[in-house]
Amino acid sequence: MKKLLPIIITMFALITNVNAQQDGTLDNTFNCGSGIGRYIGKNKAYIQQIAVQADNKLLIAGNYTSFNNKYINYLVRLNSDGTIDSTFQTGSGFIGTSLYPGLNSIAIQSNGKIIVAGSFNSYNGRKCNDIIRLNKDGSYDTTFNSGSGITSNANLNQIYKITLLNNDDVLITGVFRIYNNIKRSAFARLHSDGSLDNTCKLDSNTDITALNTNLVENDGKIIILGPFTQIGSKNINQVARLNANGTLDTTFNIGTGPFNSKNPYDNLFTGIIEPNGKIILGGWFSKFNNSVKASIVRLNADGSVDNTFKAESDTSKYLYISSIVRQSDGKIIIGGKFKEYNGIAANGIARLNADGTTDASFNVGTGIDSTIFAMSIQNDNKILISGDFAKYNGVSVSGLARLNVGVSSVEEIATIDTYKIFPNPSNGRLFVESQNKKEMLEQVNVYNLQGKCLHQQKAEGSHAEINVEGLSQGIYIVEIINESGAKSCQKIAIK
Repeated sequence: MKKLLPIIITMFALITNVNAQQDGTLDNTFNCGSGIGRYIGKNKAYIQQIAVQADNKLLIAGNYTSFNNKYINYLVRLNSDGTIDSTFQTGSGFIGTSLYPGLNSIAIQSNGKIIVAGSFNSYNGRKCNDIIRLNKDGSYDTTFNSGSGITSNANLNQIYKITLLNNDDVLITGVFRIYNNIKRSAFARLHSDGSLDNTCKLDSNTDITALNTNLVENDGKIIILGPFTQIGSKNINQVARLNANGTLDTTFNIGTGPFNSKNPYDNLFTGIIEPNGKIILGGWFSKFNNSVKASIVRLNADGSVDNTFKAESDTSKYLYISSIVRQSDGKIIIGGKFKEYNGIAANGIARLNADGTTDASFNVGTGIDSTIFAMSIQNDNKILISGDFAKYNGVSVSGLARLNVGVSSVEEIATIDTYKIFPNPSNGRLFVESQNKKEMLEQVNVYNLQGKCLHQQKAEGSHAEINVEGLSQGIYIVEIINESGAKSCQKIAIK
C-alpha cells in the first residue's frame, strides 16, 4: 500500500518489528576465535577499521601481526560468522618502519577492488608506500599507480582516511606533504587508478601538516577535520568545508570552533553527515564556538551549532569520542573511551536518540575495557566494533566484536503516487517513470538504510533509467526530485 509522504525527512521513519535480541548484547553467532594478538613488542595491537563487502565478508585493518593464532600482518578478511576467509591471501602482508606503522583505512571500489592505506613500506615482499590497491583475492593490483606514494617529515607518514567518491575517485587525508613527488598538504584527490587529480587541491598558501579525517557531502563538498588553524589566508580552527575542487567554502562558518584547555590544537577525530545535511562531530573538547559541548556537537549545514541536539554537557568527565555511526532509524552510536554518558554507565560505547539524548534501552553491560577506534553497521543492522580492547561485557573478544541491535526495520516506505519504479525487486537496473507525463524529473538519488547517498543521477524528461548493479543485495531508498524541487521516495530491493 502506498501512502502520502508529508516531508522527505520521514523517508526513513516508517518502522516496525523490533529485533527480539536486546540492544547492545554480544552477538554469539560471530566467533573470531582469539582475535588479534594482544601486543606487538611492548605496544598494544589494535584494529583501526572494519569494511563490509557486498557479500557481507569483513575486511579488518589495523596494527597487528596475528589473528586467531595465525600469522597475519595488518589485514585479514573474515567470513560473516567471524572465521578467517582462506580465499583472501596476503602472503607476508604489510611491513611498516615508520614511528606508527599499520593500516588505518579501507575503501572498496565499485568493481570490488580494495584500496588500503596507512603507514607501510611493503606488501607481500613488494615495495610500496602507504597506499595500494588489492584485487578481490588479496593479490597486489599493479594497475593502481600511486608512484612513490606519500612523504612527510620525521618518518611520520600516515594516511588516516580514504573516502571514495561517486566515480570511484579517491580522497585521502593524513600526515604528508607530498604525493608522488607533487606537493600536497595532508589532502589529495586521486583518480580511480591512483594517479593524482590536479583539479583538486588546497590553496597554495595553505600549510597543513595533518588531517584526521574527511567527510563528503552529497553535493561533493568536503568537510576536513584536523589540527589546523588556517586555510590560505583565513583563520579557521580545526574544521572547514571545501568545494569539490579543494577551494575553501566561505559560506560554512563555525565561529571559534572546538576548544579544549588540556589539548588546544587537536580536538576533532570523527564525524558523520546526516541525510538532512546536518553534521555530527566527535572528539575531545569542552566547547564549540563558545557553547558548552562535551566532545560531541551537531552543526547545521551552514556550520552553526545546532542547539536542538541535547548531547552530554558535563565537561568535567573524560569523554573521548573516536567513532560515530548512524542507524537507519536515526539513532546514533558513539564509541571511544569513556565511563558514562549523560549519567548512564556506558563503558566506551553508547547509543543516542536522534535528538542527542541517551537511549537507555541500549545495554552494553560493563562495556569494553579500553578504547573503541572504529565501528561499522552491517546490512542486517548489527554493529561491528573494533579497537584495542580485550573484553566486551566481561567476555574475551580481543579487539573485535559484533553486537545485536534491535534497530527498527523499514517495512514500508511511503511514496507519492506520481512515480512508478520498476522492476522491484531488481537486479540493479531500474526504471523511474512519471505517471504524469507533464511532470519532468530533475534528479534521482539512491540511499542505503544508514542514510548514505550511494548513487546520484541527473534526469531529463518524464522517465529515467538507473544502473546500480554494483550495489549488494539488500533494501535501499530511491529519492526522486522533480523540476520544481518536490521530493518523494520509495523503498526498493536489490536481489
